[in-house]
Amino acid sequence: MSQRHYSLISDVKTCRGPNCEYLVQAVMREKLSSVQTFKKLSQTKWGTDLLKDNTVLRTYHEAIEQNLNLTKTNTIEKKLYKTQKVIMDAAKDTLGEEKRERNGNWFDGQCEEAIQYENRARENMMTRNT
Repeated sequence: MSQRHYSLISDVKTCRGPNCEYLVQAVMREKLSSVQTFKKLSQTKWGTDLLKDNTVLRTYHEAIEQNLNLTKTNTIEKKLYKTQKVIMDAAKDTLGEEKRERNGNWFDGQCEEAIQYENRARENMMTRNT
């Protein structure tokens, strides 16, 4: 065992089996690396369901066209950056961000009734004298 891992071991036991086999048990302490973890940037979800409505779709297209016509840039990088910014601004103004619901799709009335039933059964069990 290398010197690096030697300090991790706190206890070692050997146990003899019925056939003269030995089992070695070691109690080790974990060392976690201290590498910095970076926060994961959350990606914004836009309310794209609103684009099914024709009026919202038209206003979204108009906002993009108006802002793209205002920009006069020469380099490709600037054009790409400006196009991304125009699309993001138009989406933020017309569509808005989609709100994330906790347990949104699968937690319905049937699940709520089952949880209430379990809670009532637990309360009844707790109030019983034993």
